[in-house]
Amino acid sequence: MNSARLASVVLALVTALPVHAGLLSLCEPAQEQAFENALRTAIFTEYRDNYFITGLPQAGDHPRNFVRFQLSVKYNLVPTTSRCTLYFAYTQKSLWNLWNFSGSSPFEDSNYNPAFFFAWTNQDFGTYHSVPSAGFNLLYIHTGYEHESNGRDKEASRGWERLSSTARFGWYLKGEWHLLVQPRLWVPWVSGRETEGGGNPDLIDYYGYGSLSLELGKDQHPDGYAHAVGTPAWRDFMVGVMGRAGRRFDRGYAELWARYRLPFETVSWSLYAQFVTGYGETLLRYNQKVTAFRVGIALDDRFSWNAAIR
Repeated sequence: MNSARLASVVLALVTALPVHAGLLSLCEPAQEQAFENALRTAIFTEYRDNYFITGLPQAGDHPRNFVRFQLSVKYNLVPTTSRCTLYFAYTQKSLWNLWNFSGSSPFEDSNYNPAFFFAWTNQDFGTYHSVPSAGFNLLYIHTGYEHESNGRDKEASRGWERLSSTARFGWYLKGEWHLLVQPRLWVPWVSGRETEGGGNPDLIDYYGYGSLSLELGKDQHPDGYAHAVGTPAWRDFMVGVMGRAGRRFDRGYAELWARYRLPFETVSWSLYAQFVTGYGETLLRYNQKVTAFRVGIALDDRFSWNAAIR
């Protein structure tokens, strides 16, 4: 089944779901969550973290020299206050050999990841979000179709398709601390080796069938807002880890990160550090092990915040 046909099938299925009475009741928003309801009507919001980070430049082309940046947004196709909607999302992750001044500072690899998915959202937990109730919360469920490739041809061509489902759970502790758990599963399909030598038929040996993310963080509230359910907050500090295992649990990959928002309301970015180790940082050399540490900045989703607090 080609990508266009699969995408149309997925969209037809998810758009048919809300006609069921049981799901309609699940989609109804909580009326007391005024801030969260305003966030749900935003057209563009962040999807995954947006950041620009680099390792310490030194001789050679070791991955720790590379600048890594990620741009990730989602577009709300049905912007209502309902808990249920459809999104188009786009994420681009790139490694850039910026410090190779003796050459042309080329891009090592860029991965392009468009997606269509159905979302049930209790809290859309991003840089700026509303406060859930204390204790255990199911924050959201995303289910849909994704494509990912590196836009290259011949022997450097890489790509795959998947149906994926992500759930995010949060446990809210005293003192505005939270613990997030995010399992993600996918059903992949990967093409065979291309006639010109490209492709990645053994990709699932390295990427497996899912990932698990954990995050410990602390929220902060703007002046004039108390720590109460439904009120606005931003991620002040967090540390997290994402891991996945290959198909035989022998070729894993892990990302560890830390993020700290500067204590100035006029600043729209946070300090960001990331350590990666294992296979599959990007698609081009998915079967080569990489270890790298990089630091830089992460961008805050100020658009959603400004729209919601008006």
